[in-house]
Amino acid sequence: MKCLTLNTHSWMEEQPLEKLEIIAQFILRHDFDWVALQEVNQSITSEALLPDDYFCQTKAETIGIKTDNFALNLVERLQELGLDYYWSWTCSHIGYDRYEEGVALLSKTPFIADSLLVSPMDDMTDYHTRRQLMSISTTDTGVTYRVMSNHYSWWSENASEGFQYEWQQLQLVLSKQKMPTILMGDFNAPSHIQGESFTAMTGDFSDTFLCSKEVSGEATVVGVIDGWHDRDTLPEMRLDYILVPAESVVSEHMVVFDGKNSPIVSDHFGVMAEIKF
Repeated sequence: MKCLTLNTHSWMEEQPLEKLEIIAQFILRHDFDWVALQEVNQSITSEALLPDDYFCQTKAETIGIKTDNFALNLVERLQELGLDYYWSWTCSHIGYDRYEEGVALLSKTPFIADSLLVSPMDDMTDYHTRRQLMSISTTDTGVTYRVMSNHYSWWSENASEGFQYEWQQLQLVLSKQKMPTILMGDFNAPSHIQGESFTAMTGDFSDTFLCSKEVSGEATVVGVIDGWHDRDTLPEMRLDYILVPAESVVSEHMVVFDGKNSPIVSDHFGVMAEIKF
């Protein structure tokens, strides 16, 4: 199973359509089974539309898809290139006062989609509001499994907010229906800090960077990016992950869209991995 995750920072980058084309061509070349995207934006003022049958609607989504939804535009471009993806999107909050910001999933096969509120607040105008996108699918051999696109808050020592609270909410949901689960996304969890977000994550899942047979690249963020101006940072950090069940076999982990393996398209680099469980 080939997987890709990328915080797209969509429509916030210079020459955004060129960057969308780079992402589309990369997906076409690697033929991923799953793609998880974060900071997938659509303008508040854009026109709403009814997506086609490749869109997998979440159970309780209140924000509809609009014409400039970045995931929609990416899927449509992939269709033009001859590659069909089923997809879904859920909205977390208003970003930069003009976007409805959320996370998306693309899959080669249909899936059941659900939007999971993990933050203590549920207010579109509060950027602390976080929803994760959950999918349930079945392998060719009949194994039912989850894939999620995730974008978490920063660590807080207060267990009733931030990453601690959001991770606890996720674990409560996962424990109700146990199955193999792949988490992909921007976890805002620096891998060099122990005893906080990264420690919690890797206590429950395996990090493909650490368990892969082949590894290329490490950092997924270079310099100070949005959301990190007032926080302790290193010149390079690993914030983006693919987390898999402990019994998984990971043959490859590669940092992409880093200017080396592929052009930079966002303030985050992406991660791709090949997984078997």
